[in-house]
Amino acid sequence: MAIVRASPRPLGAYRIARQSRVLGVPLAPNQVYRILDRLGGRVHRVETLHAYFEAGGQPGAITICRGCGRTRTLDAGCEPEVDRLCRAAGFHPNRVIVEVMGLCADCRGK
Repeated sequence: MAIVRASPRPLGAYRIARQSRVLGVPLAPNQVYRILDRLGGRVHRVETLHAYFEAGGQPGAITICRGCGRTRTLDAGCEPEVDRLCRAAGFHPNRVIVEVMGLCADCRGK
């Protein structure tokens, strides 16, 4: 958890494993996946990046900056509407994931 918390960007399991080795705790990526799974609601997975970041509650949406790679959670509340649209089309979703790619204010200003 300390490795994930210290990173300003989401990290993949392989990068977490490499950083853990540097810290003297050799972990294989499959061990990292199991640990991340046990952390449950303390980390969020960014599906688009196959990476993880520290959770700050249940996100309604995740923004991902193409410039710097930082993520941010938004309480967008759009999941019920996406669920309603899917069901109206005859599709029954198991879960709704909203991830938005773009540029953050800092990267837009550069």
